[in-house]
Amino acid sequence: MSFCKAMDFAGLLTLLELLKLFLNLIQTESENLILMKVLMYL
Repeated sequence: MSFCKAMDFAGLLTLLELLKLFLNLIQTESENLILMKVLMYL
């Protein structure tokens, strides 16, 4: 039981880490797009 819970917890942490990376990537992408637009307007 406790082993199963530990596995679930580890899985949850992994998912959270992946989600964080994914959000980071999206944020970087949007920042790059904004930079590109700003450079285009200059």
